[in-house]
Amino acid sequence: MAKSRDFKAEYARRIARNLEKGKTRQQARGHKPREHIERREREVEELGIARDQDRRIRDWCRRYKNETRDEDEVVEMAISKGYNWFKTYRDTWNAARREYLRALKDGSYASKGLTYLEMLASMSEVEEISWLYYH
Repeated sequence: MAKSRDFKAEYARRIARNLEKGKTRQQARGHKPREHIERREREVEELGIARDQDRRIRDWCRRYKNETRDEDEVVEMAISKGYNWFKTYRDTWNAARREYLRALKDGSYASKGLTYLEMLASMSEVEEISWLYYH
């Protein structure tokens, strides 16, 4: 019977040998230098945003179940306005959510409610905020 090769050990030796030569871990695994940067640039050029950015947007929308906007709509906005728009959008929503939960815990929400609603409405690009009182 033929002796089987230990591919895991061979792979570990190859990575160790290439790391000793001064290569990065990705290069030691066989990636070309700057491959990840070029791939991201290609994705942004073709799709508008990179795949990992799309995944982050969708994960955030699912995590907080943002009912004011569909996740596809948020992705489309990020494609048209840029990923930095989404980071600002996400940070504002998260800050408003934290303040809202803190105010609920303190019992002081009634006096600050309109401020939070206006902040959320401006991020949602909604003109009328009265519907937010009932949702």
